[in-house]
This record gives sequence, C-alpha cells and structure tokens, in this order.
Amino acid sequence: MKTFEDTSSMKLELQTLLWALAEIHGTSRKVVIYTDSQNIIGLPGRRNHLEQNNYYSEKNKLLNNHELYREFYKKMDQLDYEASIYLSLFISWPVHQIHL
Repeated sequence: MKTFEDTSSMKLELQTLLWALAEIHGTSRKVVIYTDSQNIIGLPGRRNHLEQNNYYSEKNKLLNNHELYREFYKKMDQLDYEASIYLSLFISWPVHQIHL
C-alpha cells in the first residue's frame, strides 16, 4: 500500500500516476491512461512551454508541482525510449458528468 502525505487533489492525481507508471517498468506493453484529470491530460501539450520557462509562472514564481512535472516528463521519455513502452493516448473519462 502506498500513502501520500501533504498533498492536494491535483498533486495526488499526478503522484498516483507516477507511482503506477513506476510499477510497470521492464515491459514492452502499450500503456493507455484513462483519467479525468485535466492537469494530466494537458501535461504533454504544456511540456515545451514549461521547460522553456524552467517551470516558472508568468509572474516569475516557481510552479508548486514543478518537481512532479519534471518527473512526469522524465518518465514519459523513459517509457517511450528506454523501456519501449508507448504512451498512446490521453483520454478524458467523464466520471463526474451526470446524464439524466
């Protein structure tokens, strides 16, 4: 069992994903991530901007979760190259929507 302390909901979503990805090392299977986390869904598209700004905001403040973002991108690079695992898809899963 894994526990996370001193966290927020956004931070916990990313911590949980990184923990899960760490558990699948050494495999060549395709990885598909299902999430409703807009933060996680948006990270691939935000990479260049975050890295160019060295993880600082427009107000020149270091982003709260910069270490997790760095770890996420590092893991994506490892999965894509070193372990030959491919992150094929980010899907928004509408679990919070109610259909009547």
